[in-house]
Amino acid sequence: MKNKILYIVVFAISIFSSCDGSVHLTEQGVSAVLSMSTNDNLEDIKIRVFNSDDVLVEIYDFSSVIEVSSTLLPLPVGEYTLVSTAGASSCFSISEQIGVTTLDGLLMTIKKLSSSPSQSHYGVAKATSKYQTHTRSVIDKLRMFSQLGVTIVNLPNNIEKVEAIVHNSAKCFIPASKEYTSECFPVNLGKISTKANIAEFTPYLLLPSVAKDASASKNTNDLKTEISFCFYYTDGEKVTMSATMPKIINGGGYSVKIDFAILRTETVVNISDVYEWGNGDIINGGDVEHE
Repeated sequence: MKNKILYIVVFAISIFSSCDGSVHLTEQGVSAVLSMSTNDNLEDIKIRVFNSDDVLVEIYDFSSVIEVSSTLLPLPVGEYTLVSTAGASSCFSISEQIGVTTLDGLLMTIKKLSSSPSQSHYGVAKATSKYQTHTRSVIDKLRMFSQLGVTIVNLPNNIEKVEAIVHNSAKCFIPASKEYTSECFPVNLGKISTKANIAEFTPYLLLPSVAKDASASKNTNDLKTEISFCFYYTDGEKVTMSATMPKIINGGGYSVKIDFAILRTETVVNISDVYEWGNGDIINGGDVEHE
C-alpha cells in the first residue's frame, strides 16, 4: 500500500544490534509488528492480550515503537487476540481487569477531546504462540478519531461571536468489533470571534456520528451528523440555528463551508457540501475558546 509504514526494519535493527541477537529466535513467544498507513507518531502504546476464550490475560505497556518491536511477549502455547492502543490514555477512560474483561467487553469511553492534532490509534490482530518458537503478529494501526473543520461566511456585521456544537458524536468505542455505542458525546467546537464577517473553527477531533436511537442501525445511509450554531449579536441577543450534514466516519477528515444566508432559510438546514480530505492528512490544531 502506498505510504505504508512497517516497523519491521526497526525491529530487525534492534535484534541484530543487541548483545544477544539470537534471543528472539530461540525463545518462545510473540513479537508485535506495528503497521500504519499514515505518518502519525505512536506513543503511550499498550498491547492487551486475550486468550482463546476471549478473556484478558495480560497488558503490556510501551513508550515507543522501538520498544514494541524489540520486545518478545512470553506467551504460553496457544491462540490469542492482541488489541493495541496508542495515545489513548489521555482522552479515553478504559475499564479493564485481567481475568475478567472480555474481548467484546473492552470499552473505551471518551473523557475529553481537544483541537490538538494528536491522534489516538488502535489495532486488532490474531497471534499464535508455538512451542519453543518465535512468531510475529502484524497489528494494523488505525486512527480512532475523525477531524472536523467548519467555516461560516457572509456573517452580518452585528454578529461578534459564534459557537458550534456537534450533538451526536459517539462516546464509547469497542475496538475489537470496531463499533460504537449509541450514547452520544456532545462536542463543543468552541466559541470564536468573527473576523471580516467569517467564523473559522479550528479543526477538531471527534468520534464518528452515531444514531441517538439505540434501535436504529449504525450503518443506515440516512444517518446524519447533527450540529448547531449559536450566534452572539453585539446587542446581547443570541440566536441558535441547527443543521445536519453527512455522517462522520472513523478516521475521516472533513471540512465544511457554510453561507450564513443558507442557515436562515430553514428550521434545520441540510448541509450536503462537505469536503472529505481523507485518512492520510491531518490539520494542525490550535487554541479553542470555551466559556
